[in-house]
Amino acid sequence: MYAVACVLLVEGQVVLSVLVWAVAVVLFLLNALPVLSPGRRSLADRVAGTAVTGIGLSTPVATPLVRTS
Repeated sequence: MYAVACVLLVEGQVVLSVLVWAVAVVLFLLNALPVLSPGRRSLADRVAGTAVTGIGLSTPVATPLVRTS
């Protein structure tokens, strides 16, 4: 949607470009704001039937270098 708004702007369609950009912002917010709810699922998660259960950082495990002579 943002790309379409940019193309319209380049083509001189300023009013239509602003309208398309506003629609893109509304769609972004409709997708992003449900993440702040207790379910923490965006519209895309609900459509796909997925959910993020946790975010964790894994620590790398060092493997010793074995030299054979």
